[in-house]
Amino acid sequence: MELGALRRWRDEFAVGLPAQVRQTVKLELLRMSQSGGRGS
Repeated sequence: MELGALRRWRDEFAVGLPAQVRQTVKLELLRMSQSGGRGS
């Protein structure tokens, strides 16, 4: 998937979420990407 499209989807998705939920999702995605990066 194109990075621009992913970023746009994330921004649209985040608009409807409270800031706390947005922070939690961001941290979860960061943790997932870091663990995935080590594995590959």
